[in-house]
Amino acid sequence: MKEKLKSLFSQIKSKPKIILIIISIIFIVLGIVCISKAFDLKNNYYMSSSYSTLNKHVYVGGDAYNYIINANYFTGYIALGSACFICSTLLIATNLLLKNSNERN
Repeated sequence: MKEKLKSLFSQIKSKPKIILIIISIIFIVLGIVCISKAFDLKNNYYMSSSYSTLNKHVYVGGDAYNYIINANYFTGYIALGSACFICSTLLIATNLLLKNSNERN
């Protein structure tokens, strides 16, 4: 009975490591998506004078206002992407600490 409990406990202890890795991979993907969206906003601005259907990342009538709005979006997406990368790094570090503490025991 005691052996079964130890076996069950060791299986339960290994699950958080897998979950931490999966969540950190999700954060890495989200970080890449946010940063790529930020650079898409910055690099692909286009305002057509003839056809409004060709406009890309245009919100108001003036170029300067659109540049300001896109700069704010760029900053926000970069901040989100960076936060995702930081969270991913923290989860990977936590996983390594858990792995190291289990090897000592």
